[in-house]
Amino acid sequence: MLREIKIITTRKEFLFAFMILFFAVIGEFFYACYMFKDCELSG
Repeated sequence: MLREIKIITTRKEFLFAFMILFFAVIGEFFYACYMFKDCELSG
């Protein structure tokens, strides 16, 4: 099983999809921080 996981993770398609999803999540986090920057913490 570990051999199959290693083969999958070294494929260029997997790394490309992973990087797209990674930056989408990071971008959404920064967008949420920007939207809530002027809100009170208890609000």
